Amino acid sequence: MSTLSLRLRGLGTFPARTDRSLLAGGMIAGIATLLAIVGPLIAPYSPTEAVGGDQLLPPSAAHVMGTDSVGMDVFSRVISAPRTDLTIALASTVLAILIGTPLGAIAGYYRSRWSGLLMRISDLVQSFPVFILAMAAVIVAGHEVTSIIYVIALVNAPIYIRLVRAEVLSLRERTYVEAAVALGESGRTVIFRHLVPNAYGPILSNASVTVGMSMLLTAGLSFIGAGVRVPTPEWGSMIAIGAPNVVTGQWWTSVFPGVALSLTVFGFALLGDTLARLSDPTQRDT
Repeated sequence: MSTLSLRLRGLGTFPARTDRSLLAGGMIAGIATLLAIVGPLIAPYSPTEAVGGDQLLPPSAAHVMGTDSVGMDVFSRVISAPRTDLTIALASTVLAILIGTPLGAIAGYYRSRWSGLLMRISDLVQSFPVFILAMAAVIVAGHEVTSIIYVIALVNAPIYIRLVRAEVLSLRERTYVEAAVALGESGRTVIFRHLVPNAYGPILSNASVTVGMSMLLTAGLSFIGAGVRVPTPEWGSMIAIGAPNVVTGQWWTSVFPGVALSLTVFGFALLGDTLARLSDPTQRDT
């Protein structure tokens, strides 16, 4: 198998193993991002308005993916849904990183009872099933998109607290950290100037996976009616609306949004796996 070298600034040369996974994951993630920007603009029909008399039409030239039980064009809704799903997933992932990174760095650098208390709180949050916890929180916070973003971010934040803490625990014994302390730099400076920048690799690789999992969580919440509300185009709610029709032969109403969701999550998972390999020092210059 041929190799493709991917050079990142300051990191050396990484073998990408032809990188089909990087190419496939990046392409899927790129298409999803592009659709999030232009999907509703290029949709042939309104993604939120039904056409009277067009209920449950099978795929045809007029409706490439058919119509659903209320007469909305499935294709238009499928390509418009990334604006909702990807926005929630990206925003919640960024917020989870912004919450988890400093807390994890502080917990890893300082040895105090507050660090222990923070980790016990993280343990408590992670002890609950993620979906059940998110469902309960959304019911309390509300069904608005911003509320869903906050809930998913809080559910995912403990992942980054633990991830960054583990990295900082290993990095704080490095010579450059000891030198910074010997020069009189404050703990805050050591954490945010020396430790956090060197812990970005696992954060970056895990972020792509978190985006995919956040999309699944958003879809799951919408599927049970606790997430994004109809008629806003969202893959989970589309699957929920179309599920009863599958048993009567109208498979297209839920299969197409299900395939779109699965491919997108798979693409981000591939991207995350590749980034994890590229950030692994053992993969450098080999």
